[in-house]
Amino acid sequence: MKKKHFFTVAVTVIMLFSLATNHAFAWSYSNYNYGSYVPKSGTGTATTYYDSRNFLQTRIDFKFDSYNVSSIISYNKGNGTGGSCPGYNAYVTLDQTAIPDGSSLKISAWEVLTNLPNPKVDIEDNNLWGADDESEVVALGTVVADKAYYMTTKWLDNRGGKSTDSGRIQAQFAMSKKGILDYNNCTQSSTVQHTFTYGDNQGKVASIQPQITKSLKAVASTTVPVSNTTSTTNSQSDSQVITEYKAIEPTEDGITKYKSKQKEITKKLKSNKKINDIAVTVTFAEPLSFDEVKTITEKYNVNIEELEARSIDSNGDRITHAIKGLNKSLSQDGSNFIGYTSLQGYVSSENIFGLESEEKIFLVDASGDNNVTELEKDNFAVPLTWYLEDLNPEKHLKKKTFNLK
Repeated sequence: MKKKHFFTVAVTVIMLFSLATNHAFAWSYSNYNYGSYVPKSGTGTATTYYDSRNFLQTRIDFKFDSYNVSSIISYNKGNGTGGSCPGYNAYVTLDQTAIPDGSSLKISAWEVLTNLPNPKVDIEDNNLWGADDESEVVALGTVVADKAYYMTTKWLDNRGGKSTDSGRIQAQFAMSKKGILDYNNCTQSSTVQHTFTYGDNQGKVASIQPQITKSLKAVASTTVPVSNTTSTTNSQSDSQVITEYKAIEPTEDGITKYKSKQKEITKKLKSNKKINDIAVTVTFAEPLSFDEVKTITEKYNVNIEELEARSIDSNGDRITHAIKGLNKSLSQDGSNFIGYTSLQGYVSSENIFGLESEEKIFLVDASGDNNVTELEKDNFAVPLTWYLEDLNPEKHLKKKTFNLK
């Protein structure tokens, strides 16, 4: 059974209360022994707050130096030397993974914000806790030296004060093979860069300590190389899907060709048999408001897994917001909010053509659905948002005035 998240409506204005804690701690290395792509220094900050529900927020701030960037670009070109990366285009990755002290996880990844270029964001339950224990960002764009980057994860906080409600959140860098499948780390830092430790009670963070010993993250499934976690059949399908995505040229002609290929896939899915839950990535033709997204998804009965939005910070950087499910809109009264840009979710074969024909939809990409890949698990393609913004920033990055209700 595929996991579903239903789109519901709540208030549209964010009100923050009780910024109860704000703890920070930094890591610092004297060399690159933990990975040539790992920043030698960085800072982790944890905050708890209330926004109609309790949240725990963890943020990692860092800068790559010229040595890091040279190594990362080498990996990008398929010349990386670590793990199973050689010969594959690999991209720098940062994940934050929650590990409970007890037998159940009392926090759940809810939203990710980052200014990394062209990020592929995953928020998922990797270890069957019944809560999303991992948030991960893969930077598919080109990183630069000495630029202040960050990744923030907001965790829904359901801690109830029991002695087993505590745990830790580990932040760790890796390199990942470029693709749309999960479990795609091909090499990983030999140590956890930063550990946030949280206590049993809402509104409190127990302590924050750097972790510079052997990685403790074996519980998280993405620490295991792809070659050890997939069968031969899956690896072959994985390779085909990755090759298809790598074939996209970030030009108008390249995007048009890719779009045509994906329309052929949806035609086949429609003609084969009735399918109730096709995994799709929907790239919007322009930034939309919450109400516009709601109208379209309700019309075609789309069950949302993840929704992305765009804002621009004071430095002019593009900020990607990835929200797991969505049961309230982001605040749209800030001057930096652009709009919602894409979604991942499920739609039936009966509704996929209607969704595809909507004027406000640029592409419905079903290339990660298991009926296409023949894998056991559904996956989601990377949205084309970043490419569209690069090609036409006036259309895709200009702030719009939405008619809010």
